[in-house]
Amino acid sequence: MLRRFWRASPGPRPEQGILQLDLDDVVGPLSQRKRVRVREKSGVEPDSPVVTELAPKDGGIPDDSSLSSAVDAPERMVELNGLVHDAVSRYEPGMEPLSPIRVSRRMTRTLGSYRPDRRQIALSSRLLAFGEEEHVTTVLLHETAHAITHHRDKKASSHGRLFKSVCRELGIEPRRFVDVPVQVWSSRQRYVFTCSACGTALIRKRLVRIARCACGVRLEVKRAARVAVDDGGRVVRVEGYARPHRR
Repeated sequence: MLRRFWRASPGPRPEQGILQLDLDDVVGPLSQRKRVRVREKSGVEPDSPVVTELAPKDGGIPDDSSLSSAVDAPERMVELNGLVHDAVSRYEPGMEPLSPIRVSRRMTRTLGSYRPDRRQIALSSRLLAFGEEEHVTTVLLHETAHAITHHRDKKASSHGRLFKSVCRELGIEPRRFVDVPVQVWSSRQRYVFTCSACGTALIRKRLVRIARCACGVRLEVKRAARVAVDDGGRVVRVEGYARPHRR
């Protein structure tokens, strides 16, 4: 459908360009038309190119406070690593501290994992973006139980008696899987990108290649931020970035 729209649309193909979006201005209440205003960056003229793109996480967000909405924000990682450290110190005092938690954006079917060779827990970025706090804690303690089990007996079964015993010590259900309502996550996922002509941030339910802003400019989306919204439509977490498929 997008391809037909592209061929039928009159006018020249949009030129290429980049406009950076200050996520600190996006993390806020959205209007009824699902748009929020953002500050125009210095050097962006009104007749700037209409190809729109968000700045990468490490390439242009000027405000340290804007990083607090990212799933792997420093303060968030300190909190998660502290939870693991407290659990290990309390229930397995002789165990050396684990490596810092790794956040993976490739884990779409798995919420968490533990690598004994690296002594490291990995969490899905989707879990951190869309999951409730209790679900994040449960998954994190589940993987911590794997770490403690491996420390006590390197030959123990992954989800055997020893693992179940450790789970009970940590206060979680001794189960192979963790009950997380992932079905509702898709309803909370949105994509945000910026109009380079008027500086308006647009939010869409789907990642589109071509969009039209209220100012009348047709946009070719190069990259968009994948975000989580609450029940009121407020952007609460930035999960990552995505690029639409090219023909």
